[in-house]
This record gives sequence, C-alpha cells and structure tokens, in this order.
Amino acid sequence: MPESLSQVNGSLSILSADSVAWQSPQDWEVVQAEFSDLNHDGAYEAALLVWRPFRPWPVDRWLPHGGRITAFQDANGFSCQIILIGWHAGHFQEMWAGSALAEPVKSFAAADLNGDGSEELITLENGYSDARSAPGRTIKAWQWNGFGFSIVDKIVGNYSKMALVQTKIGRDLILVP
Repeated sequence: MPESLSQVNGSLSILSADSVAWQSPQDWEVVQAEFSDLNHDGAYEAALLVWRPFRPWPVDRWLPHGGRITAFQDANGFSCQIILIGWHAGHFQEMWAGSALAEPVKSFAAADLNGDGSEELITLENGYSDARSAPGRTIKAWQWNGFGFSIVDKIVGNYSKMALVQTKIGRDLILVP
C-alpha cells in the first residue's frame, strides 16, 4: 500500500506520495488509526478511533421516544466512534461511521482471532464518566455483520493496555498486563 498515516496532535492525514490525500476534520480528535480490512470488502481502509462532537441520530427528531443515544457522550459533549476511511470514486472518503459508542474505546486492534481469514475489531473500553487515562474495564471482540459491528465476545476486568502478538503458527493473541 503506497499510502501512509501521519498522526499529529489529534489530527490525521493520509499521505500518498508525500502529499496529503485526506485530512481529518478540525473538530475530530483522532486517538488511533491503522490500516485494516474490518468491513471485509477486500480493500484496506484507515480504521480510526475518533472523539468528535456528539451527533444524535437524525431519526430521533421524529420518533416519539427519540434520544436513545443521548447518554453516549462525555461531559464536554464529545462521543467516541470508530470510522473507516477508504478509497472510493478516485479519492479517500468516509466509508462507514458508527453511531456514538455506548462505551468509549481507549484503543483498538484488528486481528483474525477465530482463524476464519477475516479481521475482527478488538477494543479496550471504559465509560464516558471515566477519565480517558483510566484503565479499561472491558475487552471486546466485534465482527463485521455487513452493516456495522456486532459483539462476539467480551472479558470484564481492569486493563491498562492491550497488545496483539502472533504465534509461530500464525495465530493472533491479545496480551493484557
């Protein structure tokens, strides 16, 4: 892949031949980014962990009991989201963006944990009322379902960080201190 990622002070650029091919919006804080194929379309996208101003679902304006994700933001009005930026129609653009997450992600990884040849999204999460520097409370494995991600497994604990390693036989493992 000739593109590279440049992350500086919460801003992300996708570079192609040393020129900026895509730049994150100014009101986004990109915490982490890596190339992966989390949506299983056969092409690599930049998977981003982003904090940005909370946006409710547009349909909530018309529903009699709207606002189902209103609590999915911190005290400053920012929500945590996973966003995929990919190449389409001759330029990089947002390919998929999830709604504000119920539990914010501290860090993520893409790995084929079940050996099926497709990457799963692995997240370390805590709560919106927790400081961002607080340890994570949950590690979750998510699988692409064609529209978004579904949780396939979770482990509750107290985790300061996580790392992925690959065994000699090619199995991906999650290490947590």
